[in-house]
Amino acid sequence: MNNPTLSVVVPVYNAEKYIKRCIESILNQTLKDLELILVNDGSKDNSGAICDEYAKIDNRVKVVHKENGGAASARNAGIAKATGKYIGFCDADDYLDREMYETLISIMKEQNLSTIECLANVYDTNGNLLDSEKSDKVLATIDEINSIKNIFLHRGNVSLATRITSSEIIKSIHIPEGRRVEDFYFTLLLLTKTNGTAVYNFPFYNCVTSTNSVTRSAGGSIYLDAIYFYEKSIEFLSDKNYNLKTEQEYFLFKAIYLLFISCTKSERKILKNELLEQKKHLKKHIRLVFNNPYLSKKEKLVLWLSTISIKLSRLLYIIKNIGE
Repeated sequence: MNNPTLSVVVPVYNAEKYIKRCIESILNQTLKDLELILVNDGSKDNSGAICDEYAKIDNRVKVVHKENGGAASARNAGIAKATGKYIGFCDADDYLDREMYETLISIMKEQNLSTIECLANVYDTNGNLLDSEKSDKVLATIDEINSIKNIFLHRGNVSLATRITSSEIIKSIHIPEGRRVEDFYFTLLLLTKTNGTAVYNFPFYNCVTSTNSVTRSAGGSIYLDAIYFYEKSIEFLSDKNYNLKTEQEYFLFKAIYLLFISCTKSERKILKNELLEQKKHLKKHIRLVFNNPYLSKKEKLVLWLSTISIKLSRLLYIIKNIGE
């Protein structure tokens, strides 16, 4: 049997409520030449059994059962099993429009692209549309340096789920495990290997937000992971002549800002040393904060106050938000 055109990797963890919709949106794609790799990441509900049932009725479905290790670990396990020319990802609680993969892969072949991404609609768990991106169906190509610049400025997309990439490139990159927001670092690595990206302006991907979403959960410790991956990105980009110092500083200062305003009272006790380290760094470079053209006045004010008291900076942020 020939290798399929596309491998789709889906990490699955306690997703019994949504996983059938996700699976069927992939198997019912107009592109039929695909394999679906479901990685059951130690689910405690019926997710694993549901995955096995689909494998029995459709020979395009492969199931990997493993101990819980997080989304990155599950994706790496799926990549190892993938045999397609291209690789895409989908989150277990999300779903796709039927023509997503056929359309994007056709464009990749026509334009000789190694990676492409589409846009997304965002829904809440009740099906209410929260955000819809433009849908003019225009293809935009962005070179390597501007793609990376956009990532540091939070203007670029770091979601693996809305992207399809050459299998050869994906298999040459290991998704970092053990920390959150690893998509940021992985996407930067990918962009250096694909010489940029192409964006098809249509929301084929349907993202469903939930209260237990990692990036929407309460607390600020997630931004320590963002700072960790920022530092790793600076290391591997150090030999590149991108001249993105201001944009990179913006990403770091924004992460520190979000860390300080998001940390709960209990986190401030647990993360006391880490917060003090970032406070010292901020105080040492406060001039760069005020000179950064991408930071808002409110962000600069909160960051400056953080050099005096993190607790007061969070209070100021809350007060200003109430007044807006």
